[in-house]
Amino acid sequence: MERPGQYDKMLFGAVMLLALCGVVMVYSSSSVVALKSYNDPAFFMRRQVLWALVGLAAMAYTMRRDYR
Repeated sequence: MERPGQYDKMLFGAVMLLALCGVVMVYSSSSVVALKSYNDPAFFMRRQVLWALVGLAAMAYTMRRDYR
């Protein structure tokens, strides 16, 4: 049985890696369109980073809650 405040480090690492890969993929696939449409190649990447941070904050909050 895990103590309160403990988390699965492998699962946490996998989530962080997937979030990072998602940000990289969004930037690599949308930089040209964003440059043409918004004159800013990082427009969609910044939005992805913002929502990734919101999701990670929600994850951090729910990690500390007892689900039982």
